[in-house]
Amino acid sequence: MQNWLTGRFRTAAGEQNLGELQSLWMGQAAPLARYDTASEMFAELVAGVPEGRAR
Repeated sequence: MQNWLTGRFRTAAGEQNLGELQSLWMGQAAPLARYDTASEMFAELVAGVPEGRAR
């Protein structure tokens, strides 16, 4: 029901690139997260980007 009630609000937020005002779900697998810091996560993401593509 909450999803339905906030539909217009979330749509407007999406059109304005306001992710902090949208429903961003982590899911039930949150306990499986394996990073202690954001820098560790981004380091792994960058390592998977082909050379010349990372900026």
